[in-house]
Amino acid sequence: MKTPDFLVLGSGLAGLSFAALMAKAGRSVRLIEAHEFPGGYGHSFVLANKYKFNAQLHYAWDCRPGEPVHRLLEALGIADEISFDFFDSAGFDRMRAPGIELDVPFDYQLLSQRLCDLFPSHKSNIQAFIRLIPWTGRSLNRYGGSMRKSGVGDKAIAFAKLRKYLRATLQDVFDEHNLPLEASLALLHVTAESRLFLCMGGTSAWLSLRSL
Repeated sequence: MKTPDFLVLGSGLAGLSFAALMAKAGRSVRLIEAHEFPGGYGHSFVLANKYKFNAQLHYAWDCRPGEPVHRLLEALGIADEISFDFFDSAGFDRMRAPGIELDVPFDYQLLSQRLCDLFPSHKSNIQAFIRLIPWTGRSLNRYGGSMRKSGVGDKAIAFAKLRKYLRATLQDVFDEHNLPLEASLALLHVTAESRLFLCMGGTSAWLSLRSL
């Protein structure tokens, strides 16, 4: 059996992205996966023969022309074959729990305002936490961007800022901002869909896309 140019362990989104790009470039790739299905968090499963669940991925960010996901699809020659449905920017997700009703908007300032209305006594802490989310995204952009667009100095600065959270859990960041349990529960879902979560353990797929 011929030795491949690349051996990829795991067919999650990062592994699939890298393997597809290398294959498209004419390199030989062997992809190994322990699970019965490829895709990592990008697949769904059925229980009791009727209830369908997603493993994790239910939103895809950065899909517009010029953004990372679209650039990946372009590089693979399939951008025209895949379309995306855009959610309501004023409330793409709805959270309902005892005493909490929150429609999650795209705009971080509006999100901050809605959370502060829910938890007015923690206004300053919530605002500081929300500011951290786009800040993390900007730092990831600088760290993971193409070397042609982002020099070594910019990457070093970005990494120095990001390393504080590379081994942090969400609870660590909640505790740092002294957020109450109720606000943490509301922010848990918001944060899991953001680049702050990517910084704290899900960077591989993001950086693979950003390097295009």
